[in-house]
Amino acid sequence: MTRLYRLLLLAATLVCANQIQAQTQMQQEFEKFLTLFPEYEWEDLQTLFIKGPKTSEFSYDDYRKNIWYVEPQNGPDNVFNHIRNMQTDVYGSKTPPPHIKTNDGEIFPAGGLLTPSYFKEEDLSFSISYFPWAKVKISDDVLLLFIRVKVIASEDDSYYGYIQMFTFKLSTQQMISGIIVSENDKYTFFEPDKSIYLYELNAYRDYENYDDEDFVVDPNWGNRYVFKLESDGYLRMTEMQERAVFKRKIIKDPDGYVNVRKEPTTQSEVLYTLDDGKVVYVWMIPDSNWAEIVCVFNEKRGYVHKSRLK
Repeated sequence: MTRLYRLLLLAATLVCANQIQAQTQMQQEFEKFLTLFPEYEWEDLQTLFIKGPKTSEFSYDDYRKNIWYVEPQNGPDNVFNHIRNMQTDVYGSKTPPPHIKTNDGEIFPAGGLLTPSYFKEEDLSFSISYFPWAKVKISDDVLLLFIRVKVIASEDDSYYGYIQMFTFKLSTQQMISGIIVSENDKYTFFEPDKSIYLYELNAYRDYENYDDEDFVVDPNWGNRYVFKLESDGYLRMTEMQERAVFKRKIIKDPDGYVNVRKEPTTQSEVLYTLDDGKVVYVWMIPDSNWAEIVCVFNEKRGYVHKSRLK
């Protein structure tokens, strides 16, 4: 064995050892990060979003000691800064996760989600805190993480918050997909078949002139999206109803109650009943005699006949 060959073998061994050490460190960081999240089952999510986490309420300072915290421009070198780097080819260019699948299987970047890459690229005048909200193990290799986001403006210390959901591969510690599941008038419902229904009760009517100072927010208009959680960890958008008509209605039935059905047909299973006089929010399905219950309060998603609403 020549001296040059031995040197090359030693260099290759060192590179391999460094790669293994880096992978081990990333795995350890990820496992440590996961311990911050209370664990739930998929079936618990609907109640969780109505009542909030089971964990005791912490003060802001307590949270700061136990969360992933990012300041503008100079976030710490933490686990998310490592695992966000998987690039996906979208229409000929590489983009970092999270991504969403269309119903046809095409992949595109998930919009509106705040990640460390965003803060390193933008000149922001606010800071942000991430609160570990919940984790749900879907399979041996797919994990959901729900993170509550708190954005603080530096000018007046005002803030707003919402909840982001990310999917991860446990085997690679890699972020894959993500959506915002709670924000202002956005309501989410989790179906047993791993479908996720998102309702945005208010939307801007005139999207083309969004920057117009005289834009109008119409409470009767909104958006309705349905995502399906795939076995590979991707969220696939299976339905999209933009500018859907939502209404605040009152149950009015001569029998004193109305049947809420699983599907919009009188032959479908009755999920539950609502008493006469009950206030509900519904999506007025176009070209149909049926309306879909929006889960603003404790109701489950289902369908009621429009003739029973006033």
